[in-house]
Amino acid sequence: MENATQVNSEIQSRLYDLIAHYHSVQQAHWNVRGPQFASIHDLLGDFYTSLGADIDRLAERKITLGEAADGRPSAVSSNSTLGRNDTGFQKDYDVVKNLVPSTKMLSDNLSTSIKKVGEMDVVTQDLMIDIQAGVDLYLWKLRSFSY
Repeated sequence: MENATQVNSEIQSRLYDLIAHYHSVQQAHWNVRGPQFASIHDLLGDFYTSLGADIDRLAERKITLGEAADGRPSAVSSNSTLGRNDTGFQKDYDVVKNLVPSTKMLSDNLSTSIKKVGEMDVVTQDLMIDIQAGVDLYLWKLRSFSY
């Protein structure tokens, strides 16, 4: 029982971060401006779509383990560890400058959870590894815009 509680806690923590990052990426997608608009806009659209699927898979894993998933906006705002991103129109280079550190933090948080879940639940561990691989792919793509 203790293992299930620890696993569910890690899942919920990463759900808060994934949901918060989803909204940050979507906000930037809508409001990016500048010479790299088209490329960054398309990349961010793909990224938040990927994050949405990851959120759904992780929430369903938590439910499979017998606990309800919490995605309430107030809970996400209070519990995400990624910090706040800019609102309003954003220059293309500011979008990259802002999203690279928060995407890296999301990846690092996933890595920590993967280690904590470890042998307690290899299915959840595998799912988190897959999610981190996707996040890392977008981190690499975002970093390619750095100048």
